[in-house]
Amino acid sequence: MMLGDDSLPSTFQVALRARIGWLCHLIRIAALANALWILASIAWYWSDSAAILQAYSRLLKADVSGVSTVQYAIALAGNLGFWSLQAAVSYCIWRQFGTYLQGRIFTVAAATWMHRVGVAGLGALLFGLVWRHLIIIILAFHVPLPMSTLLAGPWAGTFDLLQAVFCLTVIGLAQIYNAAAEMVDDHAQII
Repeated sequence: MMLGDDSLPSTFQVALRARIGWLCHLIRIAALANALWILASIAWYWSDSAAILQAYSRLLKADVSGVSTVQYAIALAGNLGFWSLQAAVSYCIWRQFGTYLQGRIFTVAAATWMHRVGVAGLGALLFGLVWRHLIIIILAFHVPLPMSTLLAGPWAGTFDLLQAVFCLTVIGLAQIYNAAAEMVDDHAQII
């Protein structure tokens, strides 16, 4: 009896859910809460344009208060784009742990969702790294500043590196689980 077999007896699935169900539900709720939290943070932070412009003026040591509505809207749209990538990560996590709740743990489907978690996380990280500098350029476009000033901030920090390692680890584990699940499926077809 394999954990990827769709014909598992219902008693096995009930026992499995009793052991891992609470954890799967907790992780799914945390993923949903993360997506909602990021969206609420963006809405709260970007609702105060004066505070935003003051923060970027301090960062650049230049007055960016003359930002146009279009510049501000582009910056906000980019942040919502970043949120959509974060929401995609949360969705993939939701689906991965939903697959586990169905009793399909060591399956190609579960490995595929795990792979998507890692790829979406890596995509969100890379977008965020680039977006940090693009937003400065967008908000300071009307200010005559040299490009070296606009790009002077740190491109990546230690937390970014940790996130990259985590995403790559998830992708690697997904590849390993996928290979194992395919081998089990091949073996089952032989027998």
